Amino acid sequence: MRAAIRAEVLKIATVRGLWITWIVATVSIPVIVLAIVGGRGLAAGGSVVSGAVSGFLLPLLLFGVWAAAVGADEFARETIIVSIALEPRRIRLFVAKSATVALAAVVGVAIGLAVSVPAVIMILPPGATPVGPWYALVWPPLVAAAVSVTGVAVGVAARSTLTAVGIVVIALLFPGAAGGLLGAAQPWIAGADPSVVVARLVHSGTIGAAETFPAPVGLALVIVVGVSVVIAAVAARRFVFIDI
Repeated sequence: MRAAIRAEVLKIATVRGLWITWIVATVSIPVIVLAIVGGRGLAAGGSVVSGAVSGFLLPLLLFGVWAAAVGADEFARETIIVSIALEPRRIRLFVAKSATVALAAVVGVAIGLAVSVPAVIMILPPGATPVGPWYALVWPPLVAAAVSVTGVAVGVAARSTLTAVGIVVIALLFPGAAGGLLGAAQPWIAGADPSVVVARLVHSGTIGAAETFPAPVGLALVIVVGVSVVIAAVAARRFVFIDI
């Protein structure tokens, strides 16, 4: 498995568009935080921790798009044949690809937070804002990993970069964009949106009633991870049985 993961890391590192997108996704975390916190400050009841993940929808979107491109890239370049020849056990190849993007997302978000937290501290008046629960910084990388696994699974299943990216973008933007069209289901769907889940886990004060998950936020996190696992399982089965 280690050899397969190393091979996946090498593939990403040698395709310019993939590693550049990963860097952009990572850098977007402190950039959007500086733009939001520096421009209008924190929401009521906010903290340094919640401020450090302000606007987290954009980084999640970028990591999801990046992962979808990773999943579909080999099909577009037709190098998937070589990968299967080197690792004929397709399920092992899929797991290695998923583990690689998940780990890369965790590392990327961790780096972004390592920059955004000190940035928020420097922007805000000394001692005027509570730090917040440091342990909550564990959740953004976890959610980003789940979104990335979903993205790579969609990429593998779709076998088209454009299609996979489109699906991921729609899936991440739909809960917030649909608004009142969802009716009574809106709190359940919008409340389980990955970016909203992150905001609630870090105790952000920016979540409205329409986006508040009716059940404990832990259940919303389980749904995010569970959906990722289900989509990955479906994509893995498709990958195992498709003709290449």
